Amino acid sequence: MRGEAIDDWYWDSERAIKLVEAQSGITLTVRQLQAWHHRKAIVASRRGRNNKRFYDFRGIRQLCIVARLINFGLPPNRIRSAIQGV
Repeated sequence: MRGEAIDDWYWDSERAIKLVEAQSGITLTVRQLQAWHHRKAIVASRRGRNNKRFYDFRGIRQLCIVARLINFGLPPNRIRSAIQGV
């Protein structure tokens, strides 16, 4: 990974969930990631084999923010509008 910027890294859904949990202490599910992807709230950066989703650094950051907002009890429509600016 030497010489690569963090913007060039990608994490699959399972790894993204673990990173969000480590960062925010909140556990997300693959189903939540799928729902957000379909609603275009947080879209995966790339898709691999078998439609596996991969998230870049920006996507991980958005997931952490969304996890915290959900934990605070913000309704989904407010979360969606808040995350679009990040």
